[in-house]
Amino acid sequence: MKKFLSVLIFMGLSIVSSFGQEQPRSERPPDITGSSGYSVGINTQFMLDGLFDQNTITPLELMVRKRTKGGQAIRGRIRGMSRYNELKRLDEIVQTISVQLSVALGYEWGAAINNKFGYYYGLDFESGWKNEKIIRDFVSPSSTWGEVLVETTNLSKPHTIGILPLIGFSYSPFSKLSISFETHFENVFIKEKMKSTSIFAPVGDPNNIMEGSWGGYTQKTSKFNFQPYSGIFVNLNL
Repeated sequence: MKKFLSVLIFMGLSIVSSFGQEQPRSERPPDITGSSGYSVGINTQFMLDGLFDQNTITPLELMVRKRTKGGQAIRGRIRGMSRYNELKRLDEIVQTISVQLSVALGYEWGAAINNKFGYYYGLDFESGWKNEKIIRDFVSPSSTWGEVLVETTNLSKPHTIGILPLIGFSYSPFSKLSISFETHFENVFIKEKMKSTSIFAPVGDPNNIMEGSWGGYTQKTSKFNFQPYSGIFVNLNL
């Protein structure tokens, strides 16, 4: 909720500061870059997902555009998130540590529908990385040692490379502020390395790892994924 309020304050200040500099609508077409040819936007999807479901966490995403000529722009995006979660139950503890980052560079073409609305389409090239570790501690019965403490660690490191065609619509209520809705069609190749390990220790002495109790495996997989991804950006036109 704090993030939600922060974004609302940011939007409010942007609107107020832009109002005094507003040009007559009939004299300008809609634009998602300012007089300098640049704009900076934030994807509000992380705010909306958290508002409707407190258990949903969406990466924070920023975008910068640089106008090249009428209706066209170079665009760069960066998206990232870090998360730590600890779930405690009566007989187990599960910790999740996750860090992810992706960067994209693309180009877009746009045109006006009227003096408020426009549309655009383009293509992004994106590369992403993610590290996720899940540690689970629980008590398990053993016919040899009685109850033992088991700790399993699963480490996942996917790397993605993709081509993302996109289409979007923009709304420009003020010369310094625009809102854009866009949908990506993610065509990504995913290469992932997974590693899982397990260790055992006496319940009364968890630091005394039993000899020969370590076990695990490592696997590598590659796959191709296609899925849509949408975002609503609030853009400050510079």
